[in-house]
Amino acid sequence: MGMSEVPAGSESNPHEHAAHEECLFVYEGAGFVVMNGQEIPVRPGNLMVIQAEENHQLRASATERLRVVCSVAPAFKIEQFERVQDPKTSII
Repeated sequence: MGMSEVPAGSESNPHEHAAHEECLFVYEGAGFVVMNGQEIPVRPGNLMVIQAEENHQLRASATERLRVVCSVAPAFKIEQFERVQDPKTSII
């Protein structure tokens, strides 16, 4: 479990997890979760469930940062989490 923050007008790297389901709980801000190319608007209180091998990314609105709590199952090892944060990485 961890927290991610995307500054206003920015986005995370698109990626997928080969063997991990991920849940994203939005607790602050506004923006989008992009899943398999489909942009889904999110706001505080929304929960998104992303299946293994489903390409996804976070995209903050132009005016608000987006903050989410992320949970993966099975749990990541620390080196997998570091690769998720690397913009050159697309498959974890």
